[in-house]
Amino acid sequence: MAATSHECDISGDHRRQVSAPNRLAQRLLVVGLILVAASEEIIFRRLLRNTARPYLGDGAFAVLITSLMFGAHHWWSGVGNILLATIFGILFMVMHWRSGALWPVVLAHYLVDLVAFAGIWRWF
Repeated sequence: MAATSHECDISGDHRRQVSAPNRLAQRLLVVGLILVAASEEIIFRRLLRNTARPYLGDGAFAVLITSLMFGAHHWWSGVGNILLATIFGILFMVMHWRSGALWPVVLAHYLVDLVAFAGIWRWF
């Protein structure tokens, strides 16, 4: 059966289907968001934390400084997003600090980015 933008069932209901190029774009977005979340968390939660530990310690000051750097990394998206990224950076750093594992932080970061790219932020 050829791929169409609409499909009709026996009762005559029309259901919108996503075309193949749109499915590819959606998959690429999902993969891209996973790569962004993983790379940023490796850099900011693991690498930067371990590098800054001799100078900042491992307490609240280190969380604040590394989170400010995470926020600054998002400079291209505007002041509001810099502040939002800094707040999420604090939450992600505390999450990593308390759990000792990076994968839950990567998952949380991915979900935040997915919600942001889905446009749900605009609803609030």
